[in-house]
Amino acid sequence: MAAAQQEHDGLAVPPGSRVVVIGVDGSPFANYAFDWYVDNVRSDNDYVVLVNSPEMGEIVKSSWNSSLYTYDKDLLTKMLDEEQKAINNHLKYYRDKLLQIGAKGKVKLISAKEPGQAICKAALEEHAEFIVVGTRGLGKIRRTITGSVSDYVLHHSNVPVLVCKSPELHKK
Repeated sequence: MAAAQQEHDGLAVPPGSRVVVIGVDGSPFANYAFDWYVDNVRSDNDYVVLVNSPEMGEIVKSSWNSSLYTYDKDLLTKMLDEEQKAINNHLKYYRDKLLQIGAKGKVKLISAKEPGQAICKAALEEHAEFIVVGTRGLGKIRRTITGSVSDYVLHHSNVPVLVCKSPELHKK
């Protein structure tokens, strides 16, 4: 099995299934979106594709020295190893969640410049009928500066997008 894609059941999408892509990153916001989908939208004929796209750019940037052209190779290697362990834990966690609810599907790891691009790419590749994402509830200025995965997916997806905002996680 390719490193970029890990399936929990190894099966193809069963005929007549509704393919649903859910963006997951291990955050409480993504967990809420997954749980909301399960509790409110899930159908027995769904084939769920959980998409994780690690943001490795920050790791590389944080290993740079004062010059933009040099970096600490040992530090970068250590940081990448730690991130790979965290990613594997996230993938196992979500694979187990699929198994617990008896859903058919897979967990897919996609490398992309931005997580929103990975989610949209997965929706195209998997012929998804819709996408589910959580939202961090960023304000307009912060969202403009740091970017928003849900905002990107809403504006670039070719299928409907369900954005789940947790009332508990967004209390002011």
